[in-house]
Amino acid sequence: MTVVPETGGDTIFASGYEAYDRLSPAWKRFAETLTATHRNATLKKLASEGGDDLISGDRGSPDNRGLDFEASHPVIRTNPVTGWKSIMAAGHQVHDGRFDNVTPREDQILKEYFVPVFTPQPCNRIVSVGEKPYLDPNSTSRRAALSKL
Repeated sequence: MTVVPETGGDTIFASGYEAYDRLSPAWKRFAETLTATHRNATLKKLASEGGDDLISGDRGSPDNRGLDFEASHPVIRTNPVTGWKSIMAAGHQVHDGRFDNVTPREDQILKEYFVPVFTPQPCNRIVSVGEKPYLDPNSTSRRAALSKL
């Protein structure tokens, strides 16, 4: 990253739509069945070392509270405004977390595939308070939506 944030939160990349569109049809179908537990393993350690206090109460959403900094989300999520699908499970939160309901070896394979989707690219990280991520199976991809214009 060219600009590294001092706090955690969901990381949303505009290219998540393109990353989804670049999956093969078989990988799209498979990825839409997966959830992943996002986890920030180093946040508490870094805050403690820096003498910073972490907010354990409500951080903008009733689901975003506590000091575990762990949440399970669909690997492919639907943007509630555009209705487009994008990859959500990529990056260090999944690297530190796990893909749900798979064996340790399968988790490793999925991480080797999905984590590098975003992590080697230069980017700016934007943290926002938003809705709980979900996947609408009837949603479409960005390319499919734009091809109808």
